[in-house]
Amino acid sequence: MTKKRSRELINEALSNLKVVNAYMVYDKNYYNLIPLKVSENLFLSINEDDFIFDGFCISRFKDVESIRLKNDKCDDILRSEKLFDNLQIPEINLESWESVFTDLKDIGKNIIVQYEKTDCKDEIFTIGKIDRVYKGCLYMYHFDADGVWQSEPYRIPYNEVTSVTFESRYVSIFSKYLAPAP
Repeated sequence: MTKKRSRELINEALSNLKVVNAYMVYDKNYYNLIPLKVSENLFLSINEDDFIFDGFCISRFKDVESIRLKNDKCDDILRSEKLFDNLQIPEINLESWESVFTDLKDIGKNIIVQYEKTDCKDEIFTIGKIDRVYKGCLYMYHFDADGVWQSEPYRIPYNEVTSVTFESRYVSIFSKYLAPAP
């Protein structure tokens, strides 16, 4: 699927708040997403899972293998359950990863940064707090599965970022039980 066609379908879903099935080049499974905002290279969506909104995700258009409008009963149920009524779209500048991470740093919440690949080699999953944002990379304090913060921030080049997740149940609940970041 071309980037242009992906963009057309995402814009159609965005204008009508519809669920799409997004197939990414690095995953055989699809993601149920509701696109909320787009730029030239990135798009912001909310993750939908069994009629629950589970955080926001920023993805790259170049990672979209194919996309289709879900166009099923799910859209009607989401509206009947009034899930869109209180939806607050975060003010994130999607022009570049630098602008995205600058805005997320200002928000001050923990996030997930991923570098996903088809062969699963050298994938990156970093969860934690943004320390510094630069033109070509960010530094981020990571916490592990036991809730222990790394003593030094990780350096993450933007060319190794495929997606960013924030305000998900996992991040929000885990963050309540952490010591403050270094």
